[in-house]
Amino acid sequence: MKRKHLTWLLLIYLCGLYEQAKAQSVLIDPSNSSAILNAQSTTKGLLPPRMNETQRNNMTGLVVGVVVYCIDCTSGAGPYSFSGSSWIPMFVPPSAPVTPAFSVGQSKFGGVIFYVDESGQHGLVAALSDQSSAAWYNGNYINTLAIRSGIYSGFNNTERINTEQGAGTYAASIAIQNNSGGFGDWYLPSKDEMTKMFQQVGVIPALTVGANYWSSTEESVTNPENTSLNAYQVIISSGVASLQSKSATARVRAIRRF
Repeated sequence: MKRKHLTWLLLIYLCGLYEQAKAQSVLIDPSNSSAILNAQSTTKGLLPPRMNETQRNNMTGLVVGVVVYCIDCTSGAGPYSFSGSSWIPMFVPPSAPVTPAFSVGQSKFGGVIFYVDESGQHGLVAALSDQSSAAWYNGNYINTLAIRSGIYSGFNNTERINTEQGAGTYAASIAIQNNSGGFGDWYLPSKDEMTKMFQQVGVIPALTVGANYWSSTEESVTNPENTSLNAYQVIISSGVASLQSKSATARVRAIRRF
């Protein structure tokens, strides 16, 4: 009698589950040719057991195909399936975009790369030939405040020089007129950029060894009432930067940044 009672309770429970499954559009159909379980919904999803990585790794009695959702796994949160020996992620983590790395000596961006910074993505390109020889000034000694000397600072220096000195045939003006490779952002290198060029004299074509090249770095004067008479040149044979009169003639090699 007791066994019959339990049997009836089990049947009632299973019927309740079946009705609940029908209400949620979950079909249990052994006759289906490809799936025994067919869940249908446009507002709800399927929720597998959720656990952290430690809990997942402590599971015992595992069979191939067991699926859990790991909330903090090292390989990423998501569903995992047991292969019989290890847990396999059932998703493909997004891969980081591949970015090209540049190197000194590459012919790129209208010239040749002679400096690459720590990112591997940015640096400096030298034009393939000298633009000309010219004086630094435009006939008058003035303070242009083009006093920056670091890497990438030649661009700002060149803009200052051309703004203050106006139209003319002088080093900074000649540099910006270069359009190698179709690029229009060439400039006169700063003192430190010019020194980097010396360090790659074997890479940059047609540098005149022993010649002086203008940088865009002007002599800094402490008293604004004093006029800056000099700017830095770099001797390619030694890499030495020295102040020379702005009226002196030296070679011009334009560069650009990337």
